[in-house]
Amino acid sequence: MFLHGIPFLAFLTLNSLSLLPREFYVLFGIYAIYLHFFAYILASIIWKNNHLKTNDDVSVIKRKWLHYIHIGILLIWASYFVFLLGEYIPYIIGPLTYSITIYFLSLWAITNKVLLEDEKKYQTSNLDSERSSEIFKNLENYFIKEKVYLNPNLKLQMVASKLKVTTHSLSQSVNENCKQNFQQYLNSYRIKEAKQKLSALDHKKVTISSIAYDCGFNSISAFNTAFKKIANQTPSQFRDSVNN
Repeated sequence: MFLHGIPFLAFLTLNSLSLLPREFYVLFGIYAIYLHFFAYILASIIWKNNHLKTNDDVSVIKRKWLHYIHIGILLIWASYFVFLLGEYIPYIIGPLTYSITIYFLSLWAITNKVLLEDEKKYQTSNLDSERSSEIFKNLENYFIKEKVYLNPNLKLQMVASKLKVTTHSLSQSVNENCKQNFQQYLNSYRIKEAKQKLSALDHKKVTISSIAYDCGFNSISAFNTAFKKIANQTPSQFRDSVNN
């Protein structure tokens, strides 16, 4: 994460030491800053889209909310950037766009109760605790016996169909019995499998990327993120700690 701050620290240091002439800042520096922001906006959009493709538990409301946030950020960025392109565009366009965008995003979130959605998600469900526990037990047995979590294309709908329950009931059961959503639960099994492979002597020369794909992940970045979140260390750090 520190690497992401290097451009800012470099610019701040050079500017503080007066090593950047004003002409450089006017002709190049300010554009570099805005383009740097834009690159991170695009990266966040790509990350969000990839995350939503592999996470079935994100509701339609929250998907819309994330899309609207990115549209709002792009509008705010564009409103400030166009000011640099011509002297006839007033600077006030930027602050106005910012204020209006934040107002409508906040209003939409409040109106659609985005932040309260998790609290009301299962309020109208007819699934009692006994049936919820039964579904979860069947899920665990299915995962342990069949190791379906190794399938990189496994979806909530596929598991629900196999267990002959609705996706809503399965999602609720996982949430109530292990305080996770389905994707987190799925990743916990995949990471457990990855730990076993990383610790095994016969996998010592197998690359981490190969292990990631063998354990059901579609990308190395998704594997690294899930592994660090669950194990509090990277896969390479875990392998080194085991070998030492």
